[in-house]
Amino acid sequence: MTQPMRSQRLQRVLTVLPDALSLAVLFAALWMIFATYPDYGIGWDESIHVRYGDHVVDWYTSGFKDESALSFRRDYLYGGAFDALGSITRQLAVIDGYDALHLFGGLVGFLGFIGVWRFGRFLGGPWAGLWSVVFVVLTPVYWGHMFFNPKDAPFAVGYIWGLYYVIRVAQELPAVSKGLWTKLGLGLAAALCVRIAGLLVVCYLVLTVAFYAAFRASLTGRWAEAGRASWSVGWRAAISVSIGWVGMLVFWPWAQLHPIWGPFHSLRNMTNFNLHNRQFPFGGKWIRTYEVPWDYLPRMFLFKMPEIVIVAMISAAIVGAAWAIRHIKDPRATLQIYARSLLAIAIVLPWLYAVARGSALYDGLRHFLFLAPPMCVAAGVFVAWAQEAAAQRRAWLGAIVVLLALVATGRQVSVMHHMHPLEYVWFNAFSGGLARVTERYDTDYYGASYKEAVTKLEDYLWETEPEEFMRTTYTVRACAPSGIIRRYLPPNFRYDKKGRFYMGFTRANCHHSHSGRPEVARVERDGGLLNVVRDTEGEKR
Repeated sequence: MTQPMRSQRLQRVLTVLPDALSLAVLFAALWMIFATYPDYGIGWDESIHVRYGDHVVDWYTSGFKDESALSFRRDYLYGGAFDALGSITRQLAVIDGYDALHLFGGLVGFLGFIGVWRFGRFLGGPWAGLWSVVFVVLTPVYWGHMFFNPKDAPFAVGYIWGLYYVIRVAQELPAVSKGLWTKLGLGLAAALCVRIAGLLVVCYLVLTVAFYAAFRASLTGRWAEAGRASWSVGWRAAISVSIGWVGMLVFWPWAQLHPIWGPFHSLRNMTNFNLHNRQFPFGGKWIRTYEVPWDYLPRMFLFKMPEIVIVAMISAAIVGAAWAIRHIKDPRATLQIYARSLLAIAIVLPWLYAVARGSALYDGLRHFLFLAPPMCVAAGVFVAWAQEAAAQRRAWLGAIVVLLALVATGRQVSVMHHMHPLEYVWFNAFSGGLARVTERYDTDYYGASYKEAVTKLEDYLWETEPEEFMRTTYTVRACAPSGIIRRYLPPNFRYDKKGRFYMGFTRANCHHSHSGRPEVARVERDGGLLNVVRDTEGEKR
C-alpha cells in the first residue's frame, strides 16, 4: 500500500473516530443511568414536586375543575413539565414511584448530554463534540442532580438546548431554515416549561436579532437596512418565541389563566424570593442567603466543576478573545465571533444579574446548575482547538494534548466511581477536597446520604447482634423529613421522634447532636464526613 493511500485511510479513520467515540460515551452514560438509578436517595424537595406534578395532572383529568395546582405552595409559580410528566411516569411504572422518578430524571439529564455533544460539535467540530460530552458526563454535580433534583437539572437541559439553537440561528443568519426556527421554539419551550428563568434564552434571541440588524447596517452603510433586517429576522424569531410560550403554558396551569403577564409576575416573585432567609457556611463563615458575597458563584463553580473544565474554559476565554480581536474587521468572521461571544455571555450574564439583583443564593451552585453544560461546551471546544493547533506543529504535540486530557478525564472516572451515589457533594482539588471543606461549605444539602446511613445502621446491627436483629424492632429518628426516612427503613425498623438511633447529616450541624453518645456508623467520601448515626441509649462518653 502506497504512502498516500495509507494517509487517506488514516484520515478517514480520524474523521469518523470522534463521532464514534462520542456515541460510545453516550451509550455508556445511558447504560449507567439504567444500572444505577435505584442507588440514589430521595432529595429534600422531591416529595413537594411529586405533589405538584399530581396536581397538574389532576387539573387536566378533572376537566380543569381541580384547582389545587393554581395555589400549591409557591410551586404554582413554576412550570410543571417535569413534575407532571414525572407523575405520569410514576403512575405507569411497575417499580417504586421514586425509583421511576429517578430513572425519568436520569433520562432527561441524558438529553442534556446529547445537547452538549451537538452544541460542541457545531461550534468546534467532531472532536469538540467528543470532549464536550465527556466533560459533562464526568461532571459530578450535574450527574448527581439528574436523579433527584426535579427543578434545576431539567432546567439545565432546557437551557443548553435553547442556547444551542439560538447560537445556531445566529451563525446561520440570514439563511435559517423553517425547521431550525421550529427547533428553536421547542428549545425555548424546554427551558420555559420548567423555570421562567428560561426568559434568559429569549433575551439572547432578542440580542441576536438586534446584533444582526446592526451588522447588516454596518455592511451596507444604510441604517434603513437595519430595519429591514430586523423585520425579516424578527418576525420569524417571534414565531419561535410563540412556540416556546405555548409549550410553557401547556404544563403550567396558573399561567394558563394569565398567559401574558403571569410569567413576568412569576419572574418578579422568583427574583425577590424570600422564603429561605437562613444562615449557611461559606468559606468557614456563616452568612445569610441574602447577604452572599459577589464571589459566591465563581468560588462554587471553581470548587465544584472538574479541574480540566475550569482550566480549559478560562483558556478558551483568553484564546477566544485574542482570536476575535484579530478577526474583528473581517465581516466573514463577524457572526462566528458573535456566536462564541454569546456562549460566553450565557455563562457570565446570569451570575452578574444575580449579583446586581442581590438574589438569594444557597445550596452550593444548585440554582445555577444550568451553567455547567455550557461551561463544558466551552472547555470541549478549547481542548479540540488546542489538540488541532498542536498537531499542526508536530503530530506528537497533538498526542500530548490528547494524553493530558485523557489523564484528567481518567481521574474524573475514578471520582465518579468512589463518590457514587453521592456524586453531587464532590469538591475538587482547587478547594482542597471534600475533607477540607466539611463544615466550611454546604455539602450534602439535599440529604442524599441518609439512604446510605440507614443501610450502614442495618449492617452494623446485623454484624453486632445477629440474634437480636431477627426479633427486634428498632426505632430511629433523623434530622430530615420523616417521610423520606420511612421509605428507607427495613421491615424491622420504625421511625419514632424519640427513637433510639439518631441520624444527622452535616447541614445545620445536625451531626453534632447527641455527640456524647456512641457513634455506630458514618457516611463519608474523600475523607469528608457526610452523616453520623448514634445510639442515643448508649453509654455517654
